[in-house]
Amino acid sequence: MKTADDFSSRIDRLKVIFYAILIGLLAGVFSLVFNLLLTSGTWLVEQLLIGHRAFIIVLPALVYGLLLLSNRYLKSSETAFGIRAVDRELAEIDRHLMKPKAVLIKFFNTIITLCCGFAVGQFGPTVHLGGAIGSNIGYYGKFPKPVIRILIGCGVAAAISAVMQTPLFAAIFVIEVIFSKRYFDYMLPILLSSLVAFFLNFYILGNNRIISFANFDFSLVMNQHDWFWLVSFAVGLGILMALYVFSLKYFALIFAPFKNKIAVYGLLIVAFAALYFSFPAALFTTPSSIVALLGQHNGLALLALLLLVRLLATALQLASGVYGGSFSPVIIIGLIFAALSHGLLVDLSDLQLNLQNWLAFSIVGTISGFASAPVAAVVLALELTGNATILIPAIVVAVVSYFVCDLLLVEQVYWSKEI
Repeated sequence: MKTADDFSSRIDRLKVIFYAILIGLLAGVFSLVFNLLLTSGTWLVEQLLIGHRAFIIVLPALVYGLLLLSNRYLKSSETAFGIRAVDRELAEIDRHLMKPKAVLIKFFNTIITLCCGFAVGQFGPTVHLGGAIGSNIGYYGKFPKPVIRILIGCGVAAAISAVMQTPLFAAIFVIEVIFSKRYFDYMLPILLSSLVAFFLNFYILGNNRIISFANFDFSLVMNQHDWFWLVSFAVGLGILMALYVFSLKYFALIFAPFKNKIAVYGLLIVAFAALYFSFPAALFTTPSSIVALLGQHNGLALLALLLLVRLLATALQLASGVYGGSFSPVIIIGLIFAALSHGLLVDLSDLQLNLQNWLAFSIVGTISGFASAPVAAVVLALELTGNATILIPAIVVAVVSYFVCDLLLVEQVYWSKEI
């Protein structure tokens, strides 16, 4: 690779392909370890809670205590996390910021936070880990800047693909969000890393996607009323995503002036201990537990309460510095809103679409609005459902949610300096 800008020869392209495959394998292995630790830790905590519900009170103290301790070992230049850390690494490509020690500290923090059931996600940590793998290979290999940029993108796509088992979505998400729709010529190595990590995890873990649509209605025949309610639903999702971003910014601004972290963390420990003890449904919220609430007495009221609690809990936890992603929580918030709105519409209108379809459309709307990634959102819907009949309504939901959220927000969430 002769110069910083010349990596177009066949040999150079083959080198990039080789490292793309290597990064895919490494990201796949690390994602397997991440998944194993997360699954085992979550199971252990849930078993403890079955016999000792009071143990819930200890979980917030464990998370914030570890966060306080970890921050003492991190430099101010090492505090960025998730997509922000990757963006900073790309923006300051001459500096190596995602060094192994800081990455491992944040990785361990994330595992503890997620195992304790906090309302943060594993998407941000996954992006951070994948980007760090590509970054370290690039810098320690002394590659030119364009190649380092490609390798970082390969790492992010591979890590996302390994966790979500959606290789095409992962590659398009990197181009559309991480690279801000630039560098489309990087697509091949990024997609290759994504596929390698996907196959590695799929053949070891099987179908381990974030959500299964076993009862999806593949015929998907929609009448005028269905289209009206679907567009209204997309508008609601766009407003909800804007509200989610506003809440992240609001609490980030509130916490920013406080220098005494011990006092702030102490208050949050008490608040979350009381919350999770009195409302256990807010802990370890999953798609199946959301759907299960619909069948309970006062299920719609419980869903409305859960929507509010998860929105506030996620915003408070992320704004206070807890290591975790904002992507997975927004999908959960969207699924809660979908279950709630579907339950109301079934009772009050002539909606024909089943719940599984409605949940699938909620994922499209949340990602398109929140991440400003409508193309990636539609591709994800196709990969999760495996059927093209969802394409046109998914595009409608993605476009409507995107424009509603864009009208209400000044800037895209991942690039906001306030969060």
